[in-house]
Amino acid sequence: MPGKIEAAANIFEKYFCHAAFLIVLSYTLIALVVPFCLDNSLLNYDMAGTYASSWYTAEYLFPLPIGWNPFFFSGFSQNQFYGPLFPYLVAIPSQVMPVETAFKLVFSLMLLATPLAFYYFARSFGFTRNNSAAIMLLMYGLLFAFPGKYIGGNIHSTFGNGFIANALGMVLLFLYFGSLNRGISGGKIILPSILLALVGLTHTLTALAALVIPLAFIVSKPSKEKAAVIAKHIGLAFLLTAFWAVPAIVNMRFASVYQIGNIESNLLLFGIAIAIMAIGFFAKKKESMPLYTFTALLLGLSFVADEVFSLPVHYYRFTMLIYLMAPAIIFSFIQKERKILLLGALAACAFLMLTATDMRIGGTTAMQIEKLPQNLEGRVLIEAPMAKEGSPHELQYAIPMQSNVHGARGLYVESSLNSRYIFDIEQALDPGNVEWGVITDSAAIKTRPEEAKELVPYQLALFNINYVVSSQKHFSEWQEMMKVSEYNTREREMHGFGPYEYTLYRTGKSRLIEVLPFVPEMAGNGAWEEKVAAWFTSERVKDSILVHENIPEARGSVDEKVEIIEMNQRQDRIKFRVDSKEPVPVLVKISYFPNWKAYSNGKEMHIYEASPHLMLIYASGEVEMKYENTPADWAGIFMTAAGIILILPIKANYPKKMGSGLKTSKKQPGS
Repeated sequence: MPGKIEAAANIFEKYFCHAAFLIVLSYTLIALVVPFCLDNSLLNYDMAGTYASSWYTAEYLFPLPIGWNPFFFSGFSQNQFYGPLFPYLVAIPSQVMPVETAFKLVFSLMLLATPLAFYYFARSFGFTRNNSAAIMLLMYGLLFAFPGKYIGGNIHSTFGNGFIANALGMVLLFLYFGSLNRGISGGKIILPSILLALVGLTHTLTALAALVIPLAFIVSKPSKEKAAVIAKHIGLAFLLTAFWAVPAIVNMRFASVYQIGNIESNLLLFGIAIAIMAIGFFAKKKESMPLYTFTALLLGLSFVADEVFSLPVHYYRFTMLIYLMAPAIIFSFIQKERKILLLGALAACAFLMLTATDMRIGGTTAMQIEKLPQNLEGRVLIEAPMAKEGSPHELQYAIPMQSNVHGARGLYVESSLNSRYIFDIEQALDPGNVEWGVITDSAAIKTRPEEAKELVPYQLALFNINYVVSSQKHFSEWQEMMKVSEYNTREREMHGFGPYEYTLYRTGKSRLIEVLPFVPEMAGNGAWEEKVAAWFTSERVKDSILVHENIPEARGSVDEKVEIIEMNQRQDRIKFRVDSKEPVPVLVKISYFPNWKAYSNGKEMHIYEASPHLMLIYASGEVEMKYENTPADWAGIFMTAAGIILILPIKANYPKKMGSGLKTSKKQPGS
C-alpha cells in the first residue's frame, strides 16, 4: 500500500504541471469561451465601446490605427487617447470575417493566453515547473475571487463591465515582467521593449503600472550597468509607441481626465509590502526582490500620486495587479516543492472557478432594434437612461453601428471635451441619464431643471443634433418618425406597466455648417472651460458663440447659406461653398482638434476654437477642410520607424553567451 501511495505521489508530481494547464484551459474554453462566443452580443457595459472602436477601426480606418471618428461627440480622434492595440488586433482578421467574429476570436485568445502569461512570469523568477504551475493556478483563481468588484483585470470586470483592454494589458504586463527578468542581466532588451510598448498601446493605466517594473529592478539591486540597460530599454519602448504616444501627449489638453476610485486598503497593503520587502532583504532573497519592490512601489507611488499630487488616475485599476503578486511572493518563501501546497493550489483554483457567481459571460440579451432611415441630415441623440435599456451603452452604440448614423454620446468620454456638454443635455432631459468620467454641470442643472430643459433645443442645434431617440416626448414640437425599440423589466411587468418604447423624433433642422448672423463674443484669456460651461447652461447659448482669440468684426446674414459640395464617410474631408462676397464667420459643428486644417484658394486659413469646442472660420467662396497629420504626428511616426530600425543593431550587439532570469537560478527561490 505505501508503495502505491508513493507511486501515485510520483505520478502526481510528474504530471502536475500538465494537469494544471489541462484543467485551467479546459475550464476557460468550456465555461468561458464557448458561452461567450455563442451568447454575448458584445453590448454589455464598456464592452460596447470596445466593440464599436473595433468596428470603426476595421470598417473606416484600417490599415491606419488612428483617425477621425464622426460618430460621437461631434467627432473625436479615434484611438488617440485610448490605446489602439485591441481594436487593431480585431481589425486585422475583420478583413476576412465579420467584425463580431473577429472580436470574439481575439478576445478568446486573450483569455486562453492569460494562464500562459502567469506561468511564464513565475518561471522567469526561477520557480520550479510545478511551483510555477501552482502560482499560475492561484493567480488564475484570484481572477474569479471578487464578485461584484469591477476593479479591472478580474473576470467580473472583463465580462461584467467589459474592461477588455485592461484584461489584455494585464496579460501583456506579466509577460513583460517575466521577459525583463529573464533578459535584464544580459542586456536583452528587445523582447521586453516590444512587450512594454504593447502594454502602452493597450491600456494607459496598466502601462503606468508597467513602468514601475523597471524601477523595481533598479531599486532591488542598484548598479550603473543595470540603470544604463533600463534606460536603453525604456527609450526603445518609447520609440516603438511614439507614433501614438507623442501626439497623445502633445494634444493632452483636448482630453478630459477625471479621477475615479482608489486602491482599497492602500496604506495597509503598503505596510505589508514594505514588511515583506524588508524580510526578503534580510533573508537575502535576491532573485525575488523585484516582486516585493514592485508591489511596494506601486502601492506607495499610487498613494503619493493620489494624496499628495491629486493626479487624475483611476487608481482602483491597480488593485488586481497587487493581489496577483501574492502567490509568487508567498512561494518565494517556500524552501522547496511540497505536494500538499501543489494540491492546495489546484483545489483553491478549482473552488474559485466553480463557485464564481455573477460573471455575466453571456452579457445582456440584445434589444430588438429597427434600422433608422438612411441619409438623416444631422446627428442623433440616443437618450436612454441606465434603468431603461439592457446595458448602459447598448442603444447608444447599437443604433449608430446598425443604422450607420452619427450619434452623440459614446463610451470614451475622456477623448473629447464636448462630452461634458452632451452629458449636460442628457441631464436636462432626464436626471436618470448616466454620467461618468468627466466633470459635468448636473448639480447646477438640478437646481433649475425647467430653465435647463428650455435650453435643450438650442443646445441640440449647436451640435447639429436634429433627431432624438427617446422613450419620452420631451417637447410637443418634436415630430414622431418611427418606433425604434422597446425595453421591459420584470418589475414593470409585475406592476402592470408596459415596456419603455423608444421612438425616433425629428427635433430640428440645423445645418452642420452655418453662417453666423452675429459677431462671436471674445471670452478673454484664462478659465476657458469655466466660461464655456457658464455660457452653455445660460440664456446666452441661444444667440451667441464664445471664442478666446481676437477675431475680425465681420458678421454674416441669415440670407447667406453654406452648400456642402463633398464630404467623405469619415467626415475628415469636407468641401463647401459659402454664399458670401466677403469673409463671414462660419461655424463648423465638428469638434475642434489641432489636426484640422482649412484651405481657400490654395491658402491655409486660421481655425478658431468656438464654444463649446467647435470650429469657426472666416470664409467666402469655396473652402476645403481636412484632418491631416500634425508635426507631432509625423515626429511620432519617424521616431517609431527609428525604433524599429534600431532593433537590428541592438540585436547584433547582444553578448554571445548570456544568462537569463530562468537560467541563472537553478534552484527554487528561497532554497
